[in-house]
Amino acid sequence: MKQKFQIDFLKEMGLKPQNTLLDIGCGTLRGGIPIIQFLEEEKYFGIDVREKVIEEAFKELREEKLEHKKPNIEVFSDFKELNYEHSFDIIFAFS
Repeated sequence: MKQKFQIDFLKEMGLKPQNTLLDIGCGTLRGGIPIIQFLEEEKYFGIDVREKVIEEAFKELREEKLEHKKPNIEVFSDFKELNYEHSFDIIFAFS
């Protein structure tokens, strides 16, 4: 249900496949999987402070066969550490 809610909400807010999205607190990609499916390649950026959770996110990505979308998923502990050369159309945090 949360997966559907998140992607439906983002689409209602204007998310387009060509948009670049930063998902703060992406977790295991429970909500991120349908977003990655919807977005074009290299348009999803997910960050989380928990290394074990990010490891699970990569497993989930493989299980869903979405590696070809080339999402950028990483562990971070401080926003100052993030060094993206991208701008984001949407920054999303859902709890």
